[in-house]
Amino acid sequence: MNKSRPIFSGCRSAALCALIACGIIIPSPNHVAAAPQQKSQPPTANAANAVVAPPALTRTTTRREVRRFNYGSTLTLYGAPEGSITVEAWARNEVEIIADVELRADTEEELAQLAGVNGLVVDDEANHLRIITTGTHDRKYMRRVAKDFPKKLLALPWKIDYHIRVPALVDLEIYAGRGALSLGGVEGAIRLHAGDGNVALALTGGDISAT
Repeated sequence: MNKSRPIFSGCRSAALCALIACGIIIPSPNHVAAAPQQKSQPPTANAANAVVAPPALTRTTTRREVRRFNYGSTLTLYGAPEGSITVEAWARNEVEIIADVELRADTEEELAQLAGVNGLVVDDEANHLRIITTGTHDRKYMRRVAKDFPKKLLALPWKIDYHIRVPALVDLEIYAGRGALSLGGVEGAIRLHAGDGNVALALTGGDISAT
């Protein structure tokens, strides 16, 4: 009697191949080709987020001026772009100006160049005293006195802190930048233009206009 051969082995193999081709049965991971790996690129530096190192050197010099100043006169101060201003009254008919000039740069040579332009000028008239801050922030001034000034030094930080004593009965005009401002004991008219900073006013009389 002849034994019949199983007829399902060939059909089963064909069905299995069809299922694999249709994606119903996923082949073993050993038979899957590995996807090519992409090499990671090094991060590129962003110029906008780059950290700029502060200047290495700092130099602070103090300048003191004393001028005779009559009661009822006017004092005008054009402050630095950055720095504090303190004005207080005293019993003398004089003005005392103390200015602490702080410069920053990377070399002594650069500090010397900045010291030649960053400072102050005192313009003394009969009844009007002007204190004018000069420096790299004033383009007209720089074109007039330092046409060949290095451009890289124009953006270096610097400041002047003013401490001024005046007679009580005087008029004041103050143009300040960024920094603390303190004013006390003055009885004359006051015109104030300030940028950013804490302001402390201790007034005993007179009119005031402040921005």
